[in-house]
Amino acid sequence: PPEDGLDLALALLRRLTGEDPQLRTIGSRLELWLQRVALTMALDGSTTLTIEQLRNLAAEMDLGDADRVVDLLASRSLLLEASGRYSFQHRLFGEALVAEFLLGDEPERWLDVLAPEVAGRGALREEWRGVADLLLPRSQRWREAIAARDPRAAARGTPVDASREEREAAARQLWARAQELDVWIDPGGPPSSRSDGEVVADLIRSGDLPGVEEEIRAALEADTRFRRGNAVDVMAAAELEGLEEELRRILRDDPDPVVRRSAAVAARRRGLEGLRDVLEQRAIEATETSEAEDLAVAILQLSPASERLERAQRLLREGSRSVNDFDVVADLGPEAQLRWLSLRAREAGGDQWLARRQLDAVLAELQEPSEEQAALAGFVAATAASTSTAVTELLAEHAAGAGGVVEALQEGLAESYRIGHLLAAIGPEGLRRHGAGPELIEEARAWQERAEVREARTAHRVAEPGEEPEGLEQ
Repeated sequence: PPEDGLDLALALLRRLTGEDPQLRTIGSRLELWLQRVALTMALDGSTTLTIEQLRNLAAEMDLGDADRVVDLLASRSLLLEASGRYSFQHRLFGEALVAEFLLGDEPERWLDVLAPEVAGRGALREEWRGVADLLLPRSQRWREAIAARDPRAAARGTPVDASREEREAAARQLWARAQELDVWIDPGGPPSSRSDGEVVADLIRSGDLPGVEEEIRAALEADTRFRRGNAVDVMAAAELEGLEEELRRILRDDPDPVVRRSAAVAARRRGLEGLRDVLEQRAIEATETSEAEDLAVAILQLSPASERLERAQRLLREGSRSVNDFDVVADLGPEAQLRWLSLRAREAGGDQWLARRQLDAVLAELQEPSEEQAALAGFVAATAASTSTAVTELLAEHAAGAGGVVEALQEGLAESYRIGHLLAAIGPEGLRRHGAGPELIEEARAWQERAEVREARTAHRVAEPGEEPEGLEQ
């Protein structure tokens, strides 16, 4: 069979035990004992065992000193001790050992353990799902046995190299369940867990399931948002032919903002740059906040750096409140980033924390800023109330930066009491040259004097005994 999760887990386990010369001498007996440990944990419904339980499982297995073996396994990051109990460092190791054991046994002997039946209804137990994820793709016999109790679990375990008939049945099972229950097939679970929609898409991509594809396409015209949204999600994940045109139609014509959001997310994930214009138009028309946010993210992430700033500005002009600064400035040049941050400050919609962080990154990249760049940096620093050393150094070294600070104050976008450190770095003369009024100049002088006193006190604290600190009058 092809290499899969079970192969990888067992290969890593054997490599870790094989790298230790003392464990290597125990050979196959060690793996048999670890398998017993894993099975005992699984049957107990626990992930830990006591040292006494580990010793008992090692009895008559010729492992030598069981305590020493446990210590060696812990040193190889295979076992983990906590409060006197031991577990596998990585749960996947235990699940892989159990799955390997079950592959060699008859499913009927274990069916009531993995998928018990009560009142005529059966289901795979939650604590056995990790084992099933490794076991079912490797054995049609096990899939058939589990299907009698939990058809969904068996369908989810169907591999892409199964027969066409089995793949088609599994895809139809999962698709029909979501459609009949009218629930999301891709509910957005943790990244480690595959959704039913992802399983269906993988089975379709393996080829030769035209009937399933046709059912999914037909659901684009269904009467509920769940069914239409599911069709969008699976079509996008399976990369079906004609996806871009279908998404364009949905973005333009579908009456439900939730379905349009699904289309926007699909366009972004699939990198469909040809949908930028229809996404932008829909974003301008959007009245529902979540839809507007997803559309804006899609537009900006699909736009190349050369046109992203222009598209973001158009969204702002049209009244959008869903433009994320980070999506705009990613990959832009330093001056373009400064222009955007200054624009956002004027729009009163920018993220000050991001502006401060991004300004520091820009200044680290700008070795010799032009006068215009220095003025933009000063403006952004003032509106974001930056306290960065890089900013104060820029203002002290580049006179044009003072112009941006004064401009921010004159436009009412900055408050002098919050940027005293910037005023001190510029100094009264620098502010005067850029048109600052007498009150601001005096305020800067006061801030400068405070900074000098603070520096003198610092120097006094660090001076050697008997040494007169420089700049402090006696």
